[in-house]
Amino acid sequence: MPNYFCVTCGAQFAETPAPPDRCPICDDERQYVGSKGRQWITPEALKAAHHNIVREEEPGLTGIGAEPDFAISQRALLVQATTGNVLWDCTSLIDEAAVQAVRERGGLSAIAISHPHFYTGMVEWSRAFGGVPIYLHADNREWVMRPDPAIVFWEGETHALADGLTLIRCGAISPEAPCCTGPPGATARGHYSPGTR
Repeated sequence: MPNYFCVTCGAQFAETPAPPDRCPICDDERQYVGSKGRQWITPEALKAAHHNIVREEEPGLTGIGAEPDFAISQRALLVQATTGNVLWDCTSLIDEAAVQAVRERGGLSAIAISHPHFYTGMVEWSRAFGGVPIYLHADNREWVMRPDPAIVFWEGETHALADGLTLIRCGAISPEAPCCTGPPGATARGHYSPGTR
């Protein structure tokens, strides 16, 4: 059974024999349902129609996003740290070229995500790197459409990751949305808040 993606927002769902009846993320007042109604795509069909672009934003910071755009044009940032790289936010699409690019930069030790629009293919990304932990704020628990043992729900206002990287609950997109700061000496691009590319 496939883990369908919502074409409008990019959320991936638990395995079902047929596409889900609804997408709670798109039903939320902060999102929308597209003019063509609800649409779904399998991971295989997504890979057939799109590929990832990997782009250096600055030393130690690499952007990853699908081309042509998919869903709301989410992009992920690979933040390189001496104690283990972190994927900040996520994309629906995971392909071998992107996995290889991350491996060439030292692999992945964790995934941290700002808000539900970036939960997308988080489980696929985690599994591609041996089941690395996925850090989500506990207040966003209801928006996880594909549960997985790798998901770690953190609570409170801050959560330390590694090498000066800290998740901060700042409410950028929604009251429970975190951002990530660090490491010391990072430029303005080293403050990772929710957003698309």
